[in-house]
Amino acid sequence: MTERLYYHDSFQKEFEANVVSCEREGDRWKIILDRTAFYPTSGGQPHDLGRLGEVEVLEVADLPLSPAPASPVTPPAGMTHDMVHYTSAALPVGPVQGKIDWARRIDHMQQHTGQHLLSAAFIELFGFQTKSFHLGRLTSTIDLEAPSLTPRQLEDAEQNLLQFTESHAVVIASQQRDRDLVKLSDTDASQRQTQIAI
Repeated sequence: MTERLYYHDSFQKEFEANVVSCEREGDRWKIILDRTAFYPTSGGQPHDLGRLGEVEVLEVADLPLSPAPASPVTPPAGMTHDMVHYTSAALPVGPVQGKIDWARRIDHMQQHTGQHLLSAAFIELFGFQTKSFHLGRLTSTIDLEAPSLTPRQLEDAEQNLLQFTESHAVVIASQQRDRDLVKLSDTDASQRQTQIAI
């Protein structure tokens, strides 16, 4: 199981890790590290790009652990996934330095945070829940559970977001267990045991 450094510091641009395994998969290489700061495609946010040593990282994915985990690290209870780095060339097992494409990461972080704030405005003002979110290179979309959306509602949500932004409030990311989310939302998460980033 790969230690996810971005859970502790989402602003980390470089890191040291160990290549645990390297296998060819088609025209690219599937690399598993013992730790990573690369963010995978998840929650509507695309994966990071960057480099491992001198090798280009093409994609980062969160995949189920194989029956015999490649990592010598024992996964914590409930953790069933490994972080896979698809690269343009092979890397030897052993130490490697990772470097995130920071311009891409910070753009994604800012847009994703903006989406959460705008979604919160639609919930607070109109009770409209977000069904899905897609962050793209040129266009990002939020799908709302709403019968319709008027120009006035759009303006009100935008004003709510601008007021929050102008207040210079601090945004904090944290890890919570699903069952603890009951305190934070009206969803029935009390029976789940996985960890969620907030």
